[in-house]
Amino acid sequence: MSGKVNISIIGDDQDVTKNVAQFVQSQVEENLSGAKVEISNLPDKGFADRKTSGKFTMSQWYWLADFADPINYLGILTSGNAMNPGHYSDKTYDTLVEKAKSASTQTAYWRNLRAAENRLQDQTGIIPLYYVKESHLVNSKLTGVAYHVAGFADYTRASIK
Repeated sequence: MSGKVNISIIGDDQDVTKNVAQFVQSQVEENLSGAKVEISNLPDKGFADRKTSGKFTMSQWYWLADFADPINYLGILTSGNAMNPGHYSDKTYDTLVEKAKSASTQTAYWRNLRAAENRLQDQTGIIPLYYVKESHLVNSKLTGVAYHVAGFADYTRASIK
């Protein structure tokens, strides 16, 4: 490819999002001759409007799982899903996700989810940049904390004994 390429990256106005966008911008511009990356970090409402309307080349967004199952991530990327901000659309992918949702056995469920994930990666429907992870030091006298399978801790009933 020759010539110039203009890319727009949109994201929210959080510091981490700004830092990631600047890193992506520097890497693209350093490694792809003729590429120019424009960053737009917007307040939540403006960001949501731009995502919904599809007025971007690349969009940064995150998804926190509601429950510990890959369908929580894979399901949102189906065509027409309101939570699919990149507007990724692939009939084969959609079919695999639907087959997983309606599978009558765990084997079929996981086979279809793996195939959907492979299809998504082959199509580059999404590019994961990083995963958020937290570590907590916990006093052995702390009780009543509920550790959810999706990865967060609920301290609302916690106490020190």
